[in-house]
Amino acid sequence: MSSILAALGPMPKTLITIDFESFWSSHFQMKKMTTESYVRDPRFEVIGVAVKVSTRPSVWMEEADFRAWARGVDWSTVAVLHHHAHFDAFVLSERFDIRPAFLCCTLSMANALQGPGQGGKLAVLAERYGVGVKGKELDETQGKHRRDFTPEEWLRFGVYANNDNDLARALFDLMVRRLPREELWLIDTTVRMFTEPVFRADQAVLAAAAEGERAQKRKLLLGVASSAGVKLPSGATDEEVAEAAGVVLRSDPQFANVLRSFGVEPATKPSKKKGGVGYAFAKTDPAMQALLEHPDENVRALAETRQEVKSNIIETRSERIAAIGRRGAVPFYLKYCGAHTHRWSGGDKMNPQNFNRGTDENPGQLRAAILSPPGYVLVVADSSQIEARKTGWVGGETAVLDTFRRLDALGYNEKGEPVGDFYSERGSVYFGRAITKKTHPVERQTSKAMELGLGFGMGWFAFSGSLLKGFLGAPPVQFGVKEVELFGVNVARFASEPLWWNGPTGAAEVARLRESGARLPKASEDQAGAFLLHCAVTHHLVRLYRTSNARIAAYWETCKKLIEVMAQEGPPDAVRVRLGPIEVMHQAIRKPNGMVLHYPKLHRRGDGYVYWGSKSNRMQWVKVYGGLLTENIVQSLARDVVAEQALWVRAAGWHVATTTHDEIVCVVPEDQGERCLADMRRIMRTPPAWCADLPLNATGAIAKSYGDAK
Repeated sequence: MSSILAALGPMPKTLITIDFESFWSSHFQMKKMTTESYVRDPRFEVIGVAVKVSTRPSVWMEEADFRAWARGVDWSTVAVLHHHAHFDAFVLSERFDIRPAFLCCTLSMANALQGPGQGGKLAVLAERYGVGVKGKELDETQGKHRRDFTPEEWLRFGVYANNDNDLARALFDLMVRRLPREELWLIDTTVRMFTEPVFRADQAVLAAAAEGERAQKRKLLLGVASSAGVKLPSGATDEEVAEAAGVVLRSDPQFANVLRSFGVEPATKPSKKKGGVGYAFAKTDPAMQALLEHPDENVRALAETRQEVKSNIIETRSERIAAIGRRGAVPFYLKYCGAHTHRWSGGDKMNPQNFNRGTDENPGQLRAAILSPPGYVLVVADSSQIEARKTGWVGGETAVLDTFRRLDALGYNEKGEPVGDFYSERGSVYFGRAITKKTHPVERQTSKAMELGLGFGMGWFAFSGSLLKGFLGAPPVQFGVKEVELFGVNVARFASEPLWWNGPTGAAEVARLRESGARLPKASEDQAGAFLLHCAVTHHLVRLYRTSNARIAAYWETCKKLIEVMAQEGPPDAVRVRLGPIEVMHQAIRKPNGMVLHYPKLHRRGDGYVYWGSKSNRMQWVKVYGGLLTENIVQSLARDVVAEQALWVRAAGWHVATTTHDEIVCVVPEDQGERCLADMRRIMRTPPAWCADLPLNATGAIAKSYGDAK
């Protein structure tokens, strides 16, 4: 048993499988609502409950009988299994005030074992694992309250629910053998973030945020309409503005071009009408649904308008959270292993991972609106620059690791923040002079963008576009004459010479960037010239990064060779290559914790490789290359570090309320905040045994609101 499992303690020996069947209709169902709003709605009604204790036969109960039976169970000593625990365990908590000692979820387990988007419905998994066949009786219950069932119909529905329990338990017994025990604890922790919520909503902050969202949306849609030559009166209503923009956006080519201007490449799908491929812009297309949940609020607004939702009735995220807060505590729905790299993703139409942190001048209002309950505080700790650290570690870039070790040794200021500044230090390396955040803000910010953006092989073309739209949520950056002189860039040479052997010139590629829909954040009479200056600088910076981090760049080439090895036919579980902490197998990479990154159907296509995976919420062929595989490995290993840290925080006795990328959030009594923060800093500065030489650091804060804890 690992030390973390010993610290967490034993799991309950008794496993009870529970499946709730509830009223649904054409208008009242989870396909059209969120899980939270469906369960908390006054119309919610339990039709029956299927209960399977250990491996005994499942029993179908009336709600009243279930309540009576539940009163005799010591829930602090049992584990409960659901197929979709975010739903069933939420019902158990909200409607029955039952919170078991441990929660298991076969849907979450399937995400971990096969990857997201590979089919997680109970019927699909039952067939895939050969444990039985799911019934179809649910289709017969639409619009039927409990009183509408005949005795025979209700009993037949019970056969269906009992079978679901048997399937879920059979799946659990098969999957649990392949899943590391630590991951079961992570599933339990993740599900409880939603089913046992603690956060409160600040209605005043959310009301102000909603006004700001609407104003921003109006400005965006006015720009869309204006760019297409549509003239609107100065007093046009929000509905008129939305309708005018909607006419433009309902044209597939125009909508695609607008998306590209925001750095989003539109998803495509096979088209019978067009005899090839078309855009995946239908309301039911997963890619379109993904746009409605996009982290960029402008992209979300465009997608909403495309779907003919009037601006004055669009429910903004602020209004959605406010409505949740009026119904009760605010649950955070995170999908365990929702991303290919095993990181968490968002769910229930409210992805807290996309809540903008903001700045002191422009605070992130959604984070500011999330409050601790009375008598409690939020304790937030962040694993500092973990991706840059992990990139240097897997690549063996000793200069980067030594820089981190030296800066970490400088200690912390009175706020508990590290004294050393990694981005200034690296800027000093890149630009050949001492850089500080105060004296050289441009160079320091440029260094930060380079470290965050170029570690996975991004080229100057993509880097140029990313900076123009705002890299990773930062304000847009446009380089010009000042940066050309500051960095000593030869613009004429970039413009006139081929960028690679027999390739296009820089000027030709800049023209292609302009044609792709990229926009300059600063007005310029000479648009072409301004683009050229910006791109010449980014081209210089990319080359500078690669020469200064030669081992990281070499790791991309190593990963390119690993892809070739993974694609070769042969025994599926045989280890073909061991590289540092990872083991390369057929179409898969096994990590130190036993979890596996999958690349199904990986094969060569043209001059590269593709695998069958999830992209833009749709299964499709996904390109993979050396830089992208490096990113997958780094992000997945970074996830494992933070995940283990979260379990250590839980083992220390603290309530982990959510996690956002490399951040852990606890909710604790006010008088225990400082002790909790000290524990979190200690834990998050200690590397796991499998990467004991990885330098780690962490910052943290205590506050009443999520926005203030930074």
